[in-house]
Amino acid sequence: MKKVISVLLAIMLTVLCAVPAFAATDDSNLNKQLYLYICKLKQEYGIENDPGECILSYSVNSVNLLNNDISKAEKLLEEYFYYKTVTKEQFEEASDILKADEAKMCVRKTELSTLISICSREVNDNYYSDEIWDSFQEALRTARLTLENSSDDYEIDSEYWNLRFSFNKICGYNQVVGDVNGDGKVTVVDATLYSKAIAGMYTLNSSQKLVSSIDASYLPLSVLNVTAIQKHLAGYERYETIRSSENLETLCSDFYSRDIYSNMIYKYARFNAYLEY
Repeated sequence: MKKVISVLLAIMLTVLCAVPAFAATDDSNLNKQLYLYICKLKQEYGIENDPGECILSYSVNSVNLLNNDISKAEKLLEEYFYYKTVTKEQFEEASDILKADEAKMCVRKTELSTLISICSREVNDNYYSDEIWDSFQEALRTARLTLENSSDDYEIDSEYWNLRFSFNKICGYNQVVGDVNGDGKVTVVDATLYSKAIAGMYTLNSSQKLVSSIDASYLPLSVLNVTAIQKHLAGYERYETIRSSENLETLCSDFYSRDIYSNMIYKYARFNAYLEY
């Protein structure tokens, strides 16, 4: 009988200990999730770092709002670490607040200005269809008006992403890898045209730069891209069918992507624009 009672007590003790253990594990997971989310936000939006380290620069108001709520969330983590008094609901609320802040992040006016400068240099020379070129020019026109006349963070942010989308469409206009002149096939003419661009005798538009990016590392201009096209034309086994461009595929998979690395043409142009300042 004593053995039976001992076994029952052991079972009860195990169950009682398991309940708080599960609760602690749940809180611990939420604690880790919140911590990792804070780290992501700090890295992406340049909180407590050199502003130049963040991918895009954001308005002072939106950064301050996010920074304040990050500080509150960090105090919550500190309280949990020392006292374990933070509830699951408090963790979830802090996470929801930060998500709402992230959704409200607005790019700075300088970002819109830089993007307009990049887009203003785009050349057409009857390469693009009238429809896509007219749409791009309209997005550029409205962005300029906003830059000149508006100081509203949300309006500036909206026009920035509208122009970014339009520029992405321009960059991904031609999707035949290696087809520099846009005639739908890869010929010696494409290798010649690209060689002229390297020599400074011809200006490539954004679509031409991207479609001739055979390898992700051969951007913006490289003799290696010419070599790849020439080897393809010569029937080299590796280049019998030119490999798809990683840069082109990434962009065309989602023209609406907000990741600056989704459009390497914009990334390089933006970097060069800041070097000019």
